[in-house]
Amino acid sequence: MGNLATRECPKCHAALGCGCFCGALFGLPGLIIGGVGGALAVGNQSSVQASGAPHGWHGRGGKTMKMYHGTTYENGQSIIKNGFNPSSGGMLGQGVYLSADIEKAKRHGSFIVVVEAKLGKTKKIDSQSHPMRTSWNSHGYDSAWVPAHCGMVHSGLTETCVFDPDRIRVMSYIM
Repeated sequence: MGNLATRECPKCHAALGCGCFCGALFGLPGLIIGGVGGALAVGNQSSVQASGAPHGWHGRGGKTMKMYHGTTYENGQSIIKNGFNPSSGGMLGQGVYLSADIEKAKRHGSFIVVVEAKLGKTKKIDSQSHPMRTSWNSHGYDSAWVPAHCGMVHSGLTETCVFDPDRIRVMSYIM
């Protein structure tokens, strides 16, 4: 994101990206960045209100990663306003599907939601016959990760499923 790292948050005075979502507007062409309670803006497009930070965000443990979720424009707008709703099923079972690879996200829609995900305790799932492929959460894991080129995903790209949507914070989106 180029020069954004040198900008300061007007609320906490940390470098931009601190995650406090003070509502300040920082816009770049093609990228919409905003915060909790603040408007998201880009160029001359209409602003959209961001959803609040997930409940208990700062108390969540585990590795925090920048990830991507590809979807339709309509679903993307709902995510921005209301947060994620976990799917009831899928390759890894219930949860919110993300990828560290933006190319994987683009395969699911042209509206890309950029997030920070607190992955917590993560289970590696590298085969369709893995005994915890869809039950990892009931074994104490917060997320499941499919590594690239393991044969699970036709594209060969990595994918992660996060069980609790409160572990995911919307940072921006790309259209």
